Order: sequence, then C-alpha cells, then structure tokens
Amino acid sequence: MQKNYNAEERLIYHKKHSLPVMEQLKEWAQAQYNSKNFEEYSSFGKAIKYLLRHYDNLSQFCHTLEAKIDNNRMEERLKLVIRGRKTSYFYKTPNGANVANNLISIIATADVAGVNLFDYLTDIQKYRVEVRQNPIAWLPWNYLTTIVKKLKPDKAA
Repeated sequence: MQKNYNAEERLIYHKKHSLPVMEQLKEWAQAQYNSKNFEEYSSFGKAIKYLLRHYDNLSQFCHTLEAKIDNNRMEERLKLVIRGRKTSYFYKTPNGANVANNLISIIATADVAGVNLFDYLTDIQKYRVEVRQNPIAWLPWNYLTTIVKKLKPDKAA
C-alpha cells in the first residue's frame, strides 16, 4: 500500500522502519566479508564489497530530507545520452552528429517538462520567427504558457 507522505513524514517513516533493516543488512554483509566464505571477485563478493563501500550513500534516504530511495529517473535520462553518444560514431559528418546531439537534448528536456514532443517540435517550426525573437519563451518549460498566449491571447492573462 502506497502512502502519500510529505517529505518529513517519509523521513520519519524510513528512520523507524527502513534504517533498522539497512543496519541489519550492513552487519550481515560485514559478517560475510569477515568470514571470507565467498570468492572475492564473484558477483556475490562484488555485491558485498559494494554495499559496504557505499553504505552511507545507499542509506541516505533514512537520514536526509527528500533523498530519493532510488535513482531510476536519472538512469533513464542518462541512457538517452549514452545511446546518443554511441550512435554519434555512425554519422557521416561531425555536423550531423552535432545536430543529432542537439535534438536528443531537446527531446530529453521536453520529456522532463512534460511537453508533447510532436506538438512542441511542430510548433517550434511553425513559429520559428517568434522562437528566434524570444527563445526563452519557447523553452520546453515555458512552451505551454507561450503557446496558450499565442493561440488564445484573451485567456492568457
């Protein structure tokens, strides 16, 4: 069951419920490491060492207000950049790779801003003169306000 806690309530919850589990996990991992009953370079051994080496950062959600319990959203964003970097080797010219990198950046930024990408790119082309005159108004996080003013100037106030 998911609860709609605010940041302070979430931190209190994690201190009470998650921190004891995290501390038990750390103690268990330390006991495993000390026992040397595993191959040091096996996946298990690497996981134990990773947990012990990064425990403070992995448990920040139990100590820091508004710390995220995972970094899934950030990893999603990074995958887009990594894919773009890998594919840039296959463009015919450096300029082509640069154009693609700029488009990837625009796509990622528009996605984060919650903008419909097709509409956004279409409108940027459609209103290219206005975009050149005032580019800040057409950035993805300003786009919806700008387009509402453009389409319905009487309701924008």
